[in-house]
Amino acid sequence: MKRGLVLASTAALFVVLVVAVQKLYLLPPPIVGDAYCNDWRDCSEASREFTATVQQRFPIGSNQDLVESELLKQGFHHLPSSITRCYSWKELAPIGVESMECPRWDWKWNPRHYLSYDFGGSLFPLCGKNVAVIWSSDGYGKITHIDGYYHVTCL
Repeated sequence: MKRGLVLASTAALFVVLVVAVQKLYLLPPPIVGDAYCNDWRDCSEASREFTATVQQRFPIGSNQDLVESELLKQGFHHLPSSITRCYSWKELAPIGVESMECPRWDWKWNPRHYLSYDFGGSLFPLCGKNVAVIWSSDGYGKITHIDGYYHVTCL
């Protein structure tokens, strides 16, 4: 019993250390694979590569809990809990309310289906990188659409 608890604690500590080292060295999470962008003007090719990786790892019909669990273990995080819904491009969000535009494929999209990861790794120190995974699911928690996004932002 004690040995199992020690092994579980060691494994959890290892995961925390791996995520901390990634952040310290400004590395992308493992799921990013070979996708790479260092151009703040256009990361469309890196986004396509990342989307392909995400869609291969979590194909349509996958359980959304698996997506969330795996990405959270890699250090991804949710949007702030104050963002409770998305707004279509035709709607205006109320003034003073944090909001997000709905993905083009789902105007009833749930903002909890957005996970992102911020990292560096740019040659220019005032730039940062971000990858995000956005998905929709049916009433059974099965993925109906999933995309990956890769961004470089500079001050």
